[in-house]
Amino acid sequence: MEERTFGGGGSAGPYRGAKFSMFEGGIRVPAIISWPKAIPQHEVRDQMTVNVDWFPTILDMCDIQYQNDDFEGKSLSSAIYDNDSSQHKVFWWSSGKKNWAVRKGNWKLLKNPRDPVDKESIKPGDSLFLVNLKADIGETKNLANMYPEKVHELIKEYNQWKSGN
Repeated sequence: MEERTFGGGGSAGPYRGAKFSMFEGGIRVPAIISWPKAIPQHEVRDQMTVNVDWFPTILDMCDIQYQNDDFEGKSLSSAIYDNDSSQHKVFWWSSGKKNWAVRKGNWKLLKNPRDPVDKESIKPGDSLFLVNLKADIGETKNLANMYPEKVHELIKEYNQWKSGN
């Protein structure tokens, strides 16, 4: 529960963290899409999407031409109509100079993670926090020491994104 809003705020359910956190409780948000005559109704999707996907999706659904490389976002059309997998092979978040996260498949690496709900849960030495979301949706165990090659791979992905390559 968040303390900063009206005496409590909300719950992130099984997800760790809250607003201002790059744990799933701070970045995972459900969405509802409705266009009764154009898209399937009463269906559920579970692909990873991000807020930057909405603009290319609207352009795509309105049949407005654009260059795919103009946006970090990807059109959700194939997920909406065909239940295809996420268009994001890798995605990055950054907040300031010291806090960032990168997700590739089920793996996610957080740099200098913050958990505003449970501040004491971040241990000294957890400046790099690696999690496999498929195995641990609550992001409870840091796997960075067990999978150093995955840490290096995700750091490389983040650095490539940051440098614009």
